[in-house]
Amino acid sequence: MYSSIEEYKVAIENALENLSKDINSINKKEPSRQKFHFEQCQKQAIAIKEDIDALEIEIINASKHSTYSETLKKLRNRLKQVKTVLDFLQRQKANILKTDDLEVTEKKDLKNLTPFDLERIGSKYQEKSIKKLEEIKVKIASSHEKADTIAISLDEQTKKMEQAQVNTLDIKYDLKKGKAIIRYFSREIWKDRLTRILLILVILALLAVIFLKLYYAYWPSARNNSNEDPIDKIEKFSQ
Repeated sequence: MYSSIEEYKVAIENALENLSKDINSINKKEPSRQKFHFEQCQKQAIAIKEDIDALEIEIINASKHSTYSETLKKLRNRLKQVKTVLDFLQRQKANILKTDDLEVTEKKDLKNLTPFDLERIGSKYQEKSIKKLEEIKVKIASSHEKADTIAISLDEQTKKMEQAQVNTLDIKYDLKKGKAIIRYFSREIWKDRLTRILLILVILALLAVIFLKLYYAYWPSARNNSNEDPIDKIEKFSQ
């Protein structure tokens, strides 16, 4: 554990310098051992990244982020450059490398590449990676916009469905209330004695009229024996 932020920073800088030296010395190793050294360098790069993240936490806890923000930026950029060269060399070893003005295949040995070529190739790969990341960000933003639009549409549809459900419940309530009112008035009308008597008399009168109509229709002799149709009498009486 380091006693100060400055010591932590110096240790990370030394680790970056050692990693850069290890990367440059990989070509001097035995071909059969180069894969192992690539893996070790990748592990060192990961460890350095974790150290930089830990340093940033220490700086934040010490409330010195504004003082060391530029230092953190330089350390991350330095690690990115070293990592770019490392990734390029590893791809080169796997015989996968093409650039606009430089093409290296399995037929071309790593020893023929100058530090300038490596730096130029690393910069090109970094630019391509940044472009791809920007394209991915645009696609993600577009997906988020579509997701927001769909969410808004679903929310509107949900509100409409909820409103329709409320309207349906209101209609059901009104129907039940109407039925209850009809039943109430039906019971009240039937409970009234005078109303019941009038209804019975009306029904009896209708039955009498129907009976007389049928009687005189099927027995004309009874109609002839009467000087006046009883129906006519009833009509006159009602007038």
